[in-house]
Amino acid sequence: MRCTRGFTLIELLVVIAILGIGAGLISTITFKRDERRALVQGAATELAGVLRQARAYAMDRNIIAAVSFNIENAPGSTGWVLNNRSGGHWYQIAGAAQMRVGSDASLGTQAVQAGHFPFPQRLGGGWLSDSSSEESPIRLHVESMGSAWYGDRHVLPKGKVRFLAIGDQDNGMRYRHSDAYQPSGSDFFYPRPWFGRWDDVGKRLYPWGGYQPQFKGTATYADNTTKASPTGFFYEGKDGPITGSVHPSDRLVHDDGNGDMMVKMADGEYAAGAKRFKLWSQGKPRPVIDATWLDLYLVFYPDGTIAFGMPLTLRRLWGEQRGGSMRCYGDGQAIVSANRHYQNFKASNNNVQLIGPGDRCSPRDPVDDSFKPEPRRMFEVGNYLSHTGAFYITLGPDVPVGEDEGRYPSAAKAIDAMMPMYRVCIRPGGDITWFEVKRFAPQGVTVGWVPGITPASWSTQTFIEGSYPDGSLRNADSSPRGRPVVDMLLPEMLTQANWWMP
Repeated sequence: MRCTRGFTLIELLVVIAILGIGAGLISTITFKRDERRALVQGAATELAGVLRQARAYAMDRNIIAAVSFNIENAPGSTGWVLNNRSGGHWYQIAGAAQMRVGSDASLGTQAVQAGHFPFPQRLGGGWLSDSSSEESPIRLHVESMGSAWYGDRHVLPKGKVRFLAIGDQDNGMRYRHSDAYQPSGSDFFYPRPWFGRWDDVGKRLYPWGGYQPQFKGTATYADNTTKASPTGFFYEGKDGPITGSVHPSDRLVHDDGNGDMMVKMADGEYAAGAKRFKLWSQGKPRPVIDATWLDLYLVFYPDGTIAFGMPLTLRRLWGEQRGGSMRCYGDGQAIVSANRHYQNFKASNNNVQLIGPGDRCSPRDPVDDSFKPEPRRMFEVGNYLSHTGAFYITLGPDVPVGEDEGRYPSAAKAIDAMMPMYRVCIRPGGDITWFEVKRFAPQGVTVGWVPGITPASWSTQTFIEGSYPDGSLRNADSSPRGRPVVDMLLPEMLTQANWWMP
């Protein structure tokens, strides 16, 4: 005899419960994935809208405007991977400003010439419009930026969305496009594209803007002993390694434009000493990209055109210490030790730096590898305008606690952490759009990479070279060789540091 037995009611209820739990998990995962996509897409849409607003603002008022960006990691994080857990990723429109200019007797407030926002610039054609002025241009700039902001500050959703990259390439201390800066013991350093570089042996992501203090540059500062880690736009400078993404020390800068080490007293007389301006404070969050300093910004002209601002301008122009003399503001006037007040000032103000933020940029000289203020042919952030016809800003989901070290089991998992990814495309003529980056090649497209394209051969020069007559990579006979990929991210792009597809 055969005995058949059906499910009991309890067994059926158990099965239904298991199926319900499974469906709930799938639904939760799907919801979170959709929520991430909606948040990143919403942030990209908002950014594109604000950029269009800035363009209209410049055109309507017939002025030069800008959108300046800020990136600040959460205090306590390593800085290896950018994060927005403290809400430090934001941007804002800047327009015409008020700036204090004039001599000692006539310091006052007057409007900047119509059509200008406060570019980091030399005042009056020289470093100062009046040789007797006691005003520090660093402080003047910070004050003028306070009056230049227009509209609201736009903060990326805290802990949800972050800037993955502003620009196409993190050049580090590269001086020219043929220079691939690789500190000893590192094969995955600079340059870094917007999607970063992947070390398949160490299973680690080297992202755009990441900070690795263990890598030291070969250059030394004026004391001939200090070596800094030139990574992640931090360029830790003379203050030493950055722990927990906060300033390791105060920076009190010399606030004496004419360099006479004299302070004007209430009775009109002068006494030895110097005014001081606190540029940053120990223990406070340290921006990777500082919006007030105009580290990275887009410029909007009255005719509707758009340009990418010169990266880290203020850092480079205003602050350098070199050799036996102190330079007030980059290649401005030198304060030599023979100055009659210098030794007294030096003895009584050991905690006051005569330099600005110049040791926080990349002034590496290709000849003797010393820190110099000369203009460089390649800046810390590069773009492929000549090859793609646009500037790009890349956004993705924020990094949760535990992923600050960039460690993933594979390149594909590293890509997972950056997806969904959206890019805002800004064309110089004024067209502004956004699109989602795909993690697979479109149907019908054969995945392959242009042979011989390595980091050392990348170029971010903003003019068309002979190899790129129409923005595409060409062979010597002008036959097509490849094109830059801007709308997809594949594991091979991370591992090969190659984003030129045939």
